[in-house]
Amino acid sequence: MRLLFVCLGNICRSPTAEVVFRDLAKASGLAVVVDSCGTADWHRGKPPYTPSIDAAATRGHDLAALRARSLVSQDFAQFDLIVAMDASNLRDIEAMRPKGNATPAVLFMEYAPETGVTEVPDPYHTRDFDQALDLIEAASRGLIARIAVQPAQ
Repeated sequence: MRLLFVCLGNICRSPTAEVVFRDLAKASGLAVVVDSCGTADWHRGKPPYTPSIDAAATRGHDLAALRARSLVSQDFAQFDLIVAMDASNLRDIEAMRPKGNATPAVLFMEYAPETGVTEVPDPYHTRDFDQALDLIEAASRGLIARIAVQPAQ
């Protein structure tokens, strides 16, 4: 399974989701390929936002080596599932989708319905990096559980 996590700038939510999901999947014995990107290109080539790096590090996740990149048309063919952090990102993903491509794109929080939350709020604006991590961890566990019960293709 190849997963792509997407937010706006690829410096807070999606790189956090990439690393958290990869770490939790590895711990559960699930073999996956994981990447992240943004729908905008403002931060291309830059590391994740320092407060995101610091918050993730307190939970044992290392974001420091990542660099922001933008969603490109090839991503739709290279990944099996595209996971958006919020509805605005999902709309942008759909607007960028190449004609004829059917790669599923979903909201990440669909995998954590118990939270009662439909989107991962952007901690760049909310300043609540712990909340973002809590939601990303919950949705990651839910997505891992879903993948683990799917038949191999």
